[in-house]
Amino acid sequence: MNFYMTKKYLLPIAFILLLTVFFQYNYFSVFPTSNHSWAQNDRYALALGFVDNGLRFFEPQTNIYNHQFPGWWQEEYQSTRTAVDFPIHDYIPAVFMKLFNSNSFLLFRIYVLLFGCIGLFFLYKLSLLLTKCSIKSLFVVAFAACSPAFVFYHAALLPTVPSVACAIIGFYFYFSYYEEEKSRLNFSLALGFLTLAALSRTTFAIALIALFGIEFLNLLRKRNDIKKKIIPTISVLAVYFAYFAYNSYLNKEFGADFLSSLMPPDNFSHAKELISTAMERYKWVYFSQMHYLIFVLAVAGAALYLLVKKTVKVKADYLLLVFAYLFGCLLFSLAMLKQFPNHDYYFLDSFYLPVVLWFVLLLQQLPEIASVKHKIISVLVLLCSLFFMVKASANVMAERNTAGSWSRSAITYSSYKNSAAFLDSLGVDKDARILALDVTAPNMVHNLMRRRGYTLMSTEAGRIENALTFKADYIVFQNNRFMEDIYQNYPAIVHRLKKVAGNGRITLCQPVKFIEQSVEELINLSPENAKVNLSLAFPFNGDAGNWSNIKEKSNAENETKGWLPASDVFGLTYKTGNLPELSQASCMVTVRTAIQFIEKKECLLVVSLKTGDEVILYETKNLAEQSNDAGKWKEHYYQFQLPEVDAEDYEFAVYFWNTGKAELLYNNFIISVY
Repeated sequence: MNFYMTKKYLLPIAFILLLTVFFQYNYFSVFPTSNHSWAQNDRYALALGFVDNGLRFFEPQTNIYNHQFPGWWQEEYQSTRTAVDFPIHDYIPAVFMKLFNSNSFLLFRIYVLLFGCIGLFFLYKLSLLLTKCSIKSLFVVAFAACSPAFVFYHAALLPTVPSVACAIIGFYFYFSYYEEEKSRLNFSLALGFLTLAALSRTTFAIALIALFGIEFLNLLRKRNDIKKKIIPTISVLAVYFAYFAYNSYLNKEFGADFLSSLMPPDNFSHAKELISTAMERYKWVYFSQMHYLIFVLAVAGAALYLLVKKTVKVKADYLLLVFAYLFGCLLFSLAMLKQFPNHDYYFLDSFYLPVVLWFVLLLQQLPEIASVKHKIISVLVLLCSLFFMVKASANVMAERNTAGSWSRSAITYSSYKNSAAFLDSLGVDKDARILALDVTAPNMVHNLMRRRGYTLMSTEAGRIENALTFKADYIVFQNNRFMEDIYQNYPAIVHRLKKVAGNGRITLCQPVKFIEQSVEELINLSPENAKVNLSLAFPFNGDAGNWSNIKEKSNAENETKGWLPASDVFGLTYKTGNLPELSQASCMVTVRTAIQFIEKKECLLVVSLKTGDEVILYETKNLAEQSNDAGKWKEHYYQFQLPEVDAEDYEFAVYFWNTGKAELLYNNFIISVY
């Protein structure tokens, strides 16, 4: 590339890098625990699997022996190999991990980020090729790069953005074939990159099919040079269907941790509900308000130019190509509609690129920006639009990357952080199979432990019993989830676990046929071992101190118990700003009480920790979910992991929040700090 060409692209490259750094700087080094941490950790597990298997590309594996499909984690396989769409975007990060002798997820992020930037650069080139205008092309890049969905996934551990980038590069070479040079190289690169996109994310096969449709029409109209295209076409189809067949073999032989079936709505009403839910959740995530406004104005401007000048500047084949692509995405969305309300990245896999390509064609239809005056106005419009798009995307980025200390994924990450070193210190073999109880993402825990094994995704008694039949060498659980999620559903678990060691956050055990022990002995969280116990017994006749909203009532046996009437929004409350144990180190807080619902409705137990206006921790437990039927007593036990408090001005609170207007009795309310 000569100096002129280098200089020509300096501005768009700087523009893309500036936007990327601005959006990603504060979140780049954060482990994926917020939106779609499940999917991101699955892909990270694939990369680590390639590292572990010596970079054997055709033997993709995760950490899990009990795959999600077809048995929904209830069937044990002898291998962690899994069916998965062409895992090139997991394999290349693994190569870099090998080269740098590091398993850091940051190498994965860097790869995805750079690939996304390359895709945006080719989008600029594509737009410049068609519009012949650098200002319009910068507008296209701004439109695409500032989509809140694109911004969030631009550095996510997913193949979505690299696949989008491959598709953009493919379209660039396809348009180059017709706009610049009808060479076999351009056509081959177009098919190659679009096929790569389709292999790694099946939805991009729609773009490939649309392209083949246009080429078939050209063949019928005798506009095709078949000699230049036959070999590339046969080659990419052979590669695509060969891997499709191989992946089907993997699925049948080993199972899968990745969805490979259609998820259509049940009926028309269900479809409307799913679309409504998806739009309600994600309409400002797909694009910002400014995006929608710009697109509408572009449509209006292109239509006005067409009416006034009676001229269509866009080639009919390009319009037909993008229309076919968009129509194919519509059909795909119907076939996978159940996924859209909970998976916003499906938008990037489908509608995002056709919309961006339509935007390019709309700008191509608009008048040329010829005069200096018009150029100045256009730049001002670009900068003004950019401001609002960047602001909206930055707000979404901040919101979506704030998992909060009460997030189950964040709690799990906090519990298992540094667990690999902990297991190493105990001499746990790297090949040991570990069953992880009660996890939020199948591969996250094992990624952090750097061991393979089994995952328990549901804590129903039957699921726990089934998991205990797996050939696990060890069983691990989070201390702060054990009582509530495991023990209360399956009390017999305490007789099946022989404790090996714990680090205060997780406990490692060996599975046994039977051992006589209490739950307190297993988790070492009896009141006698607590740093402090804050208790309230009834009848109450002492100094309330930090307790408030204390009400009493006699039950059928004429015994005095604590009482939460249905008319009260907030019940028993403990609140303090002076608990030295909280400022000494991260600690475990347990809440024990016996509860009898008189009228069983939703009622929450809330534990919160605030410093000034900042919420450090806010967790709720639904008491009704863990209670017996109305009129029956049941012991409740809840655990909360609190971070160390390094501020003098803080408020720690535990209270009942009567959201459903329930009426209940309670007794022996004990808050313990460990």
